[in-house]
Amino acid sequence: MENLAQPEMVNKNEADKILQRLNYPQANQNIYSWNNGNNNFEKRTKGAIYSDISKNGGIISKQERVDLDNDSVLENYDLENGKLTITENEKMIWQSPSNWWIDDFILADSNNDGVMDINSSLWKSGSFGTSKPFWVKENDMSVKNHFFVLDFSGGLIKQVWGSSNLVEPNCEFKIADVDNDGKNDLVVVEGYYSQKPKCDGNYVAVWKWNDWGFSNKWRSEKGNFSNLEIEKIDGKSYIVVDTP
Repeated sequence: MENLAQPEMVNKNEADKILQRLNYPQANQNIYSWNNGNNNFEKRTKGAIYSDISKNGGIISKQERVDLDNDSVLENYDLENGKLTITENEKMIWQSPSNWWIDDFILADSNNDGVMDINSSLWKSGSFGTSKPFWVKENDMSVKNHFFVLDFSGGLIKQVWGSSNLVEPNCEFKIADVDNDGKNDLVVVEGYYSQKPKCDGNYVAVWKWNDWGFSNKWRSEKGNFSNLEIEKIDGKSYIVVDTP
C-alpha cells in the first residue's frame, strides 16, 4: 500500500478545475433549518452535483400502496395524467372528478389529528363549490390552483378541507415537521400564475394547520427554487431546494 497512489484532499480551486473537466451538472442549494433561539428559519447554501439536473416539470405519474382505512388490506393510489384513482383488490374505490387536474398527492397527516390524509395539489375552475361565503357575490370560475385534504374511512373518501383559489400556485409541496414542534407542516414552493406552461418557484413557504385551515408561518426571500426535498439529519429536518 505504501508504494501505491493514495487519495489526497484537494483545495477548492483544484476541485473546481476537476469538476469543469468532468463536466458534471452542478446546482446550488439553499438549506433552511429552524432555529429555536430566534424562532425563525436560518439559511445556508451549498453546491450539489447531479448525474442529471431534473427541474420540476410537474408529476405525470405516481403510485403509492398504503392501508389508510385500517382494514389490513393495502389500497393502490395511482396518479396518471392528472387523475387520481384509488383501488383495493382491483375494485374501484374512488376517482378524482373529471374537472380536476391533480399535480401531485402525498399521503401524510397534514392536519395532525392522528389520521393519514390524502393531500392533493390540484387545478380546477371555481374558487368555491356549491356554497360560498355570504360576502362573496360571484364565484370566480377561472382555473386556479387549490390544495385539498381528503380522508378514507368507512369505505368512503371524504373531503376534510379544501382551499379556495390560492393566491399563487404551489409548484411543489412536502409534508413534514420542519420546526421541531412535533406537528407536521405543509412546505411549498410557490410560483406565479403568469408562468406557463411550467411553474417556476419564487418562494419557499411553510404553512401550519390551525384547526380550520392552513395559516402561513414563514416565507423565504424571493428567488428561483426547484426540486424541493426534506432531509432529516440527527432527528432534525432541513428544507432543501435547488437555486441557480
